[in-house]
Amino acid sequence: MPFLLCLLALLAIAAPAHAALLDFGGQPVPAGRYQRIVSLAPSNTELLYAIGWGDRVVGVTDACDYPAQARSKSKVGAAESLSVERVLALKPDLVLGIPSKAPVYAQLARMLKVPLAILPSDDLESVAANAEGLGAIIGPEGKRFAVNYRRQLAAIAPSRSHPKVFFMVWDRPLMSAGPKTFLDDLVKRAGGRNVVTAPGYATFSEEALIASAPDVIAFSDNLRPAAERLKARLKRPRLVALPADDVSRPGPRVIGAIQRAAKAFDQGS
Repeated sequence: MPFLLCLLALLAIAAPAHAALLDFGGQPVPAGRYQRIVSLAPSNTELLYAIGWGDRVVGVTDACDYPAQARSKSKVGAAESLSVERVLALKPDLVLGIPSKAPVYAQLARMLKVPLAILPSDDLESVAANAEGLGAIIGPEGKRFAVNYRRQLAAIAPSRSHPKVFFMVWDRPLMSAGPKTFLDDLVKRAGGRNVVTAPGYATFSEEALIASAPDVIAFSDNLRPAAERLKARLKRPRLVALPADDVSRPGPRVIGAIQRAAKAFDQGS
């Protein structure tokens, strides 16, 4: 029970407003040299490389394939089925996870003798906040990345038409993203109006979709067949496909996804 309470407390306070990194027990991660980092999510891996710390990464998940250099790092298994033995064998001094997979980390957290920090991804600001948090314990490169990222984010010109947007996260069952999610923030920053009002990620009936009358159905490009089927039923919406990795990994490449979405919201596809 104490362990579960620690986990719930960590998830509750893992918000982008907090630049300080917290470990799995909810305590601040101390500053250190941190030369052997294991990343448990592609978004974390991409952030570390974007900051300039790729040489500090010693282990990644099977899905960590960007940038290309990450593919040569030691693998610790899939995000849902991590190999605790592989992680420990790499002798990390810092391990970085994500909130959605926190339950998977329970055994690893008990066996690690080094910090296991959780990098939140509630919105686009989280990317900068995570970089700042890492910078506070490792080096100034994190802060420099955050400043540049925020500058790029502020420079994005949103859609002028402000269409109503339904972002299809999955098709079977049909799922979308509402307020307090990374994708909701992406839609709004690109100038769209999210038709989903319930917070978080949840199923969405086709009847509710028809009633919401979206102007645009946005989706990751690996879901195009499902998007085409929806368009055939609804007839009205335009389709906006975005690179799957850019919208499923809350990391540095999201800037390009927002720019593309802003233009496509006006032009359609």
